Amino acid sequence: MCALLLLLSAHIWAQGGLSIGRRRRRPHKKYEPRVRANYLIRVPEVRVIDDKGNQLGVLNTREAISKAMEAELDLVEVAPKENPPVCRIMDFGKYLYEEKKKKRESKKKQTKVEVKECKFRPKIGDHDFYVRIRRAVKFLGQGNKVKLTVMFRGREHAHPEIAEKLIMRAFDDIKDLGKMEFHPKKEGRDMHTLIAPLPEVIRKKALKIRAAKAKAEAELKEIKGEIVEAKADDIEEPDEIEEEEIEDEEYEDKNVEPDDEKAAVPAEEH
Repeated sequence: MCALLLLLSAHIWAQGGLSIGRRRRRPHKKYEPRVRANYLIRVPEVRVIDDKGNQLGVLNTREAISKAMEAELDLVEVAPKENPPVCRIMDFGKYLYEEKKKKRESKKKQTKVEVKECKFRPKIGDHDFYVRIRRAVKFLGQGNKVKLTVMFRGREHAHPEIAEKLIMRAFDDIKDLGKMEFHPKKEGRDMHTLIAPLPEVIRKKALKIRAAKAKAEAELKEIKGEIVEAKADDIEEPDEIEEEEIEDEEYEDKNVEPDDEKAAVPAEEH
């Protein structure tokens, strides 16, 4: 019996021991220093600022707490790393609410930069090319990076210079909104580069200029269209006019008889 127990224990030890009763460890939460107030302030002396912003100087911690209680407020440690720590007499609940509000606002202002991709082919047409350029302009205007990629197939791999020219052509159309991070390079079946957005002030100015140009071009097209329509209305159709004149002449010939025939008819009757 003892030999069996020894063999069993040796087998369990070889397998790494028993795993019964083990608990999973919880992930550690990010430690955030707690704001100390009132009796949680352990230092003997503090520099005190009252609720109106006046300096009260260095006071004993107990005395500072009693002053805060007299004003029906709290003594809050606002600069614990100073020597002595700086405390302020204020409403502790209001202070915590304002701090949380500041954190939320700072998170909203943080912008996540994403990498958007615009793909081209070496034999891409002008219409498709400018569709992708408009997308790149939109992405850069939003503050995202843009990856310009040219995809190769078959014998197109033998002509990387065509892809490089295409990428440089695309960059020339959007260089007012971004800058090229590295020269176009070939990796596997593709050639690509990365365009990083310029500062927001420059991008806004460039987008306004683009919008003004697009509006001016649209107005010019409308004016040209109106001129063409006016010219088309002024031009008469000569074929129809000639046909109408011929029909009028035939009608007059039928209804009007010549004078010779009128004179000849009574001579025969006599």
